[in-house]
Formats: sequence, C-alpha cells, structure tokens
Amino acid sequence: MVTIREVAERAGVSLGTVSRVLNNHPSVRPAVRAKVNVAIQDLGYVPNPAAQSLRSARTRTIGLIVPDLLSSMTVELVRGVEDAVRPLGYALLVAESRFDPAHEAIHITNLLDRRVDGLLISPLESVSAVERAVTPSGIPTVLIQLRQPRRELPSAFVDEGPAIRSAVAELVAAGHRRVAFVHSAARVAGGRHRRELFRGTMAEHGITEGDELDGVFSDAEGCRRLVIELLRRPNRPTALVVGVHQFVPAALRAIREAGLEVGRDLSVIAFGDSEWARSMSPALSAIFVDQREHAEGAVDLLMRVMSGDRSGPMSIRSESVFIRRESCQPPRVEVAA
Repeated sequence: MVTIREVAERAGVSLGTVSRVLNNHPSVRPAVRAKVNVAIQDLGYVPNPAAQSLRSARTRTIGLIVPDLLSSMTVELVRGVEDAVRPLGYALLVAESRFDPAHEAIHITNLLDRRVDGLLISPLESVSAVERAVTPSGIPTVLIQLRQPRRELPSAFVDEGPAIRSAVAELVAAGHRRVAFVHSAARVAGGRHRRELFRGTMAEHGITEGDELDGVFSDAEGCRRLVIELLRRPNRPTALVVGVHQFVPAALRAIREAGLEVGRDLSVIAFGDSEWARSMSPALSAIFVDQREHAEGAVDLLMRVMSGDRSGPMSIRSESVFIRRESCQPPRVEVAA
C-alpha cells in the first residue's frame, strides 16, 4: 500500500505539503500542487477514507503545551486559555515540556493521537520541528509566547521593544551607566533577543559600556553564582536586569549575600511580574505582559484557523509594559572607574 511519505519523496516535498494538497489547502502554489498530483497518479496513492473521517471528527478539546507550570506567568496564561475556550464548549488538555524538546515532541504526539481540535504550543527550540510534527495531521496549530511572528505557523507574539525602551529610559534618566543583564540559556526564555533589544536601546542613549557585565545561566544556582560574581567586581553594576522571572529569587539571594540592598545599593528590574514581586519591600520594577490578554488573542486566532478563515492576519501582537516601582532608584555612589 502506497503511503503519504512515498508520495512526498516522489514529489520532493514535505509530508505537510502533501497533506495540504490532499486537503485542498489554498496556501500551496499551483506548480507544487501539480507536482504532488503527478506523484499521486504515478504511485496510485489512494487516501484512507477511514483516516480522513477520523481527522474530520471533533473532540471538543484544545491542547496546550507550555515550558513549565511553576512560573506564575505560565499559570496566568493557562487560566487565560481555559477561560477563553470553556465558554466556546471546549475542554483544555495541558502538557508541560519542562524545557526539554524531547518532552515537547512526546506531548505533541500524544495530543495529536487524542485528536484535539486545535493546538497551542509555546515552542522550545525549533519552530520548524513543531511545524513538521503537526502539519501532516492537519490539526490547526498556533504558536504562543514568541518574541516575533513566524511564517511557518500562525503565531501570537509579545513585542517587548516598547517596554524595554521605557525601562532603559528610566535607568538612564536616573543616572545608571553600568547595567548588568543576566538571562537564562534556554532558548524559549528569549534571553538573547531581549539582551539585543536592551543593549541596542542603551546604545541609542549613547551608552556602549556594560557588555562585559552580561551573563547567561542555566539554573537558579547558576544565576545566584553569576550575580554574586558580578557584584563582587571592583567596578560592579549599579543596576541589574533579570531576564526570567522565576530566577529573580536566586538573584535576590545573591544581592543579600553580597551585602547589598535592592533599591539603595542596586536597582533591579525583572522580566515578568507576580504577587510576591509586588509585595516585596522595595517592590520590584517589572517588564510585564498581560498573559490573560495574550491567551485570549491566541485562542481567537486558533478559532479562526480552525474555522478555515485565513483572510485576516496570521499573527497577533501583545505588547509588554514597563512598571516602575521602588526597586529602581538613582545610583547611590559612583563605582570605581
């Protein structure tokens, strides 16, 4: 029996492209469609009616894959998705990839096997890998929590540029010139993208020093050690930006171990926000996106894709904001030159 994979190999295209041709998807170019149809005729491929029937059945479920369920921001996202799909008559199946691409792949397979009607995925490493995994199934998929839109699949992204510009303007106006930016090595955390935006904005203000203060960590202990090392330098930073909210407590422990106080000796800005961050004394300044609004927009986009409506934009934008609190203060003393 001829398989769809053999058709793809004969036509020299991906499995997803063959699937789109079989489902008469309008995104396939005429020349590619013709090549696939020739391969189908040459091989005598006949689609499996039973499989097609199963694909068309509706389970009234939506799958959601997130990197972790420990972060308060992720909890808000999950609640936002659940609040958005429940009134529409859908149940939500949530899976945690735990920052492991292998877990992510397993969860994608499991959710596809359960015939969910749609998927929301916060991808870890390769968007192309996610596309290859989901496209043959024909199940509508929307990528979420991205830093920029993608062309491979419909996406919901967070524009952090305006918030970063506001945060940098605040630091510069207060007199900070040596600012450290520390972030997670995990690609899903968007650390490199955030750092590039941050350093580019600092340069726009005429501040090009400070690159040597930036650092990458892999876990909470690595964050603590990195921040301690930065704060023990003779020419230490006067402000610290922590790129992932769940590692802020480790950074705060390091600040205490260095004998410094947040706000008085070191200004701190965190990506992400939480009840404990707002309740601290001093309260932490934050670069923040409303995860519930982001979730609602992503669900709206998924419902459009599920209905076959691709007339509108295939990406939606959420915007972060900078919330200034007491942890941002002018430098107390000049550090050594």
